[in-house]
Amino acid sequence: MTVAEFLVATNYALRGIEDDAPTFGDDEATYWVATLNRKKNELYNNSKVLWDATWSVESLGAITASATPTYNCDADLIAASDQAYAVDTNSKLVYFDFIRPKERPTNGRKVYLAGMNPRVLYFTNAITADEDIVGGTLHLPGYYMPADVDASSD
Repeated sequence: MTVAEFLVATNYALRGIEDDAPTFGDDEATYWVATLNRKKNELYNNSKVLWDATWSVESLGAITASATPTYNCDADLIAASDQAYAVDTNSKLVYFDFIRPKERPTNGRKVYLAGMNPRVLYFTNAITADEDIVGGTLHLPGYYMPADVDASSD
């Protein structure tokens, strides 16, 4: 459904056939589209109900050597998958299991999410310069908030 179709359908539901639908860009249409976006956010922002249509794999950027590796997540992240992965410099996939922050292991490399605005992905141990993942790309599969509607052709 496009925004133009939404305006016509909403107008019919609220007013019946007595009045014309607002034109995209006028104050009333802007109000209705803002309401549509607010309801979209309420629908998808519940991490207990995850919609397949919101699944995506987002890149968190290049992996660098660091004693305390951290990567900011996209602000639209609703819920992460059970693993993050890197594509190393040899185009090989390297998977990292998620854990809870308080469960940090003493061996093996895991990842966890913490913080808000932005949520941050943390590695449980250092990444050294001689590892193949350095220079590769880190990816975070998960559920992401769809973009707001903002054009009559959306």
